Amino acid sequence: PFKRKQNAPVVYWSGIMETGPQKRTITYHVPDYFNGSLRVMAVSVSNERMGTAQTSVLARNTFIISPNVPLAAAPGDEFDVSVTVTNNHKGSGENNNVELVVEPTNNLEVIGEKTIKMKISEGKDSTVTIKAKAKDGLGNAELKFIAKDATEQSVLSSSLSIRPSMPYQVRIKSGSTKNK
Repeated sequence: PFKRKQNAPVVYWSGIMETGPQKRTITYHVPDYFNGSLRVMAVSVSNERMGTAQTSVLARNTFIISPNVPLAAAPGDEFDVSVTVTNNHKGSGENNNVELVVEPTNNLEVIGEKTIKMKISEGKDSTVTIKAKAKDGLGNAELKFIAKDATEQSVLSSSLSIRPSMPYQVRIKSGSTKNK
């Protein structure tokens, strides 16, 4: 009952498709949380031949957001979340004005500023620490991070589980009786 949302693996299979001499396009939306290399593979089969091909594609956001969120907290817990933002915005230059906005779900509270102004040069990163508090409301909780400058923005959500401060317990009392 206190499960947190986890990111699904980044994988896609188009299924078997009929092809011909015309060009075909397949569209896949890469999730916001993925930054890295994607492998694209194709297999072609006819009655006479079989062939394969593969290539790699680099997928990365304009701003790479890397939060350090605990896996679980109990109502009333206060904790620090460190967030590293990397500026991959081409042409943004030195000391680009980047804003980091933190949006919590109803069962979390950000203590202090929800908007943090940063200066991050192109190709560099910066780390900030945010204080958060778990409120009542057990289950999945999310912190949504939005990094943006004047023209671009990237979004990433990170989940944690709000659990009771003590584990679920079952208490059993037993006894015996004697026949007289």
